[in-house]
Amino acid sequence: ETLTRGTGFFPSFSLLSSVGNMVDSLMPTGKGAFTSTSSTQISTIYGCLDSALLGKAKKYPANPHQLADYSVVVFDGFLSMVAHMEDREKANLLLDSVLNWAVMASSKKAVTHVIFVSSDQFSADFLGKLVDQRGGGRIDVFDVGDVPSEVALEYIQHGLPDRDNKSLEYAVKHIGGRFYDLEMLLHKVFGGVPIKESVDSMVSQAIHKIRSEGFGLENISGTPPIVSIEQKKLPTLSPKWTKAQLWETIRRLSLESKDSIPYDELLFNVFLGDEAALNSVITSNLLRVYNSEHHEDDAHVGLDLVQAKRKNHHGTGQLMITAFSPLYRSAFQEMVTDHVLSLGMGVIVKKSQIDEEMAKLTKVEDELSKLQGLTSKGYFYSNEAIPVAKRRHLLEEKLRDLTSKIEELDKELKALQKEQQKGSVAFEKEMKEALQNGY
Repeated sequence: ETLTRGTGFFPSFSLLSSVGNMVDSLMPTGKGAFTSTSSTQISTIYGCLDSALLGKAKKYPANPHQLADYSVVVFDGFLSMVAHMEDREKANLLLDSVLNWAVMASSKKAVTHVIFVSSDQFSADFLGKLVDQRGGGRIDVFDVGDVPSEVALEYIQHGLPDRDNKSLEYAVKHIGGRFYDLEMLLHKVFGGVPIKESVDSMVSQAIHKIRSEGFGLENISGTPPIVSIEQKKLPTLSPKWTKAQLWETIRRLSLESKDSIPYDELLFNVFLGDEAALNSVITSNLLRVYNSEHHEDDAHVGLDLVQAKRKNHHGTGQLMITAFSPLYRSAFQEMVTDHVLSLGMGVIVKKSQIDEEMAKLTKVEDELSKLQGLTSKGYFYSNEAIPVAKRRHLLEEKLRDLTSKIEELDKELKALQKEQQKGSVAFEKEMKEALQNGY
């Protein structure tokens, strides 16, 4: 149906299907004779589209490098739509048919350019592999990034020529060069909201979204979240990352001296090698990945990231992780400086670290129990073989180290919980005083 609307195909297949089903219901035999399958419908659409493109291609100049009004077919949000389809059989059918047609039309028939637009940061690799499997050859990937701070400042100066530079610089410092956010700021200011209040409101909204999508803390305000019809149609996906992993990432990225972190540093030091968890944070648009060969503020429209990634595999570039947008980085910094939130997440992180060490401790204890069964007699320290003794000494050393580490983490946890308790007591005191004063 989406393809039907996008290509201008008429009549729509929903209408044809309704008519076909009605005719089939009147037939005593031959059920389904007047209805067509999804693959047949898609083939029909592409057949009509091919005819139109071939007719236009006959008017192209003989020299392919000569300027001309070439055809372009754009699939905007297609990959995301397919990824969220509940019927995986239909999703795979649609994906396969679209890619087969795109390769045929652009590479083999050469009647049009085909463009896929996606906000998924890993879509280039995914699409490249699928196209390559179909003999489509190399694809060009263009990344439209944030504009530099000076360009962002010029942009809002043009929109707000009567405002002082100090407030505009404050806005750019917190919002950066993401055009969507700059437009949102202008919209708020044109609506009568002061610049600083507009910026602070946008940062607060970003924090709310990060808490909701990253930590599952949706009902912050006490009111049920508003869910659109489109959101209700999408399957609920559980995050692959833990709260502790995301909070440690936010804490590291909020440092003034470090607005980006090497991908491998986060992967092995925070996510403990769990690449699926790290990549799921990125595809959830909480973080952004870029190549160190190109500074994140350089908006090179037309930058061939496929080449950049190929060079990276040969060691000339490094994948870096940063906040999804400059606005999100400002939100990260606000979250870390929020004393109550920081304490609460600190407790979660410490508990997670203790659980990890306890799991390691349990494995060591299990190994020691197994070694006890290897002794020739039922006791542990007498008459054991030299290899068994060496293994036992190593495990006992690990046992001591892990026990010491858990004790230290437990002290840190209790200190955080004590600080939390102080905050709760102080809050209760303030509330009592407010009630006594008639508020």
